[in-house]
Amino acid sequence: SGIDTLIDTTSVSVLLERSAKIQQTYPDSALYYANNALDNARKTKDPRLISKAMESVGECYIFLEAFEKATNVFLEALRIEESLNNQIRIADLSDDMGYIYHLMERFVPSLEYYSKAFEIYAQSNDSLGMAKVLSHIGNLHTSRQYCETRTRDQIDQDYEIAIGYFMQSLELCRKIHNTEGETKCYVNLGNLSKKLRKTDR
Repeated sequence: SGIDTLIDTTSVSVLLERSAKIQQTYPDSALYYANNALDNARKTKDPRLISKAMESVGECYIFLEAFEKATNVFLEALRIEESLNNQIRIADLSDDMGYIYHLMERFVPSLEYYSKAFEIYAQSNDSLGMAKVLSHIGNLHTSRQYCETRTRDQIDQDYEIAIGYFMQSLELCRKIHNTEGETKCYVNLGNLSKKLRKTDR
């Protein structure tokens, strides 16, 4: 009945909030709440709610370093959003997928998913989304030598490319007055210029 669906919908929100609060500190408990939320979301048969809960489960798996499980859950959520043609959610989940592949040190699929997310944010004129993904692509290039064998020259090139992405992200953050994003960019740019100075011949 309508009332039951309402109760389930409310409990999903409450459980997801609870899960998000403790994700970093108690990922096991967070996963328990997220899975409960997913069970309740399935009862509502609301695909948007199911996808949201799946994303939360996936994030818990990331903190537990269960990357294969995280990948499967995010892909399932991505399929739901693609069937709904919900572009911004497709972008958010593609960004998540990029991050997982980055953590798994797989450069090519990570860049592919990040690029997909960026394109959608750009089409939607979502400056915050664009700034976020540019920064993530910068981070990916910064750590490229952990994903693939790189020569000293290639590593320096990767750093230069990363700087370019952080600069673009910084520009967007300034435009939309996102000070937290600005600060992160400055920190990353500072670290990269230090790394490059070390290798100056």
